[in-house]
Amino acid sequence: MLGQSEKPLSPGDGGGGRDRPKNIHPADLSLKWITAEERRASIAGLKEYAEREAADAIAWYWRNKAGKSRASKAVRWSAILLTGLAGLFPIAKNAWPGFFDSLLGRGSASDLLVSLFAGLAATLVALDRFGGFSTGWIRYVRTATELQRLLCEFRMDWAALESRLRSPDDQMAVEALIARVKEFVGTVRTTVSQETQQWAAEFESSLAQMEKDAQTQRARLEEAETRRREQTRPGSISLTITNPDAAVADAFTVTLRGESGEVLRETTARSAHWSKLGVRPGHYVIRIEANGSGRALSAETPAFEVVSGQIAAASLTLPLAAGA
Repeated sequence: MLGQSEKPLSPGDGGGGRDRPKNIHPADLSLKWITAEERRASIAGLKEYAEREAADAIAWYWRNKAGKSRASKAVRWSAILLTGLAGLFPIAKNAWPGFFDSLLGRGSASDLLVSLFAGLAATLVALDRFGGFSTGWIRYVRTATELQRLLCEFRMDWAALESRLRSPDDQMAVEALIARVKEFVGTVRTTVSQETQQWAAEFESSLAQMEKDAQTQRARLEEAETRRREQTRPGSISLTITNPDAAVADAFTVTLRGESGEVLRETTARSAHWSKLGVRPGHYVIRIEANGSGRALSAETPAFEVVSGQIAAASLTLPLAAGA
């Protein structure tokens, strides 16, 4: 028979002892109804069985909500701190520019830090949502509180029903006690089942949202990569020299300068046209140098832009030699 040699059970005990189970398991129940003593012990065992069902569940929720609570507070406080830093950092940098320039150096480091803070905060919030720390904490507290309410209500009802029990042989009174135990245990398990269903629904929702976010992020990365490739696809240059005969030499020296400095310097045959394929997008200047009637001639184009996948047209006119 259940519980005759065990101590009375309180809601905070849970029957876990040192070996705390990871999941809620139903209590054992063994009843005998032959003799009056067995019937009396079985009635007491029924009450203990019902209380153990509730107390085990209550203890499990209170025990496991601690981990959820700690994780939720750590993640949420960190996210709040990082969000605050992302908002306050630009203000602080403008208020004390010298300090932050000496600390971080000039450039875009501060902007990168703001993006880093904001990105970390968003990651922590997403981690909390996926891990169910905050929602799980709330669910556990609500469920444990509801089970405690049900347990208190059961004890009051049991006292009322037991007061009508004149002897262990009072079949109607015993059946009423059994019915109340059955109803109470069923309600406890329904409450636990509902909480489990909420967890499953939240978890499935988190998985679906994570998959959706991953697809969105993948699409953005692919779009950004396509745009980057399009923007970095090489272009071409086509230069027209309007008066190549101004030079007496049979060769020109062509210098191509870009935003980062000299890109190309080559000697080419005198011609009215010069072209270059596979030039990276950007702004360029072309300088032509030649010999003309005893003196060096040179001319330079205005700055022009090479656009990805397009031909940039430029032209220049060599200065006329003296006496020409």
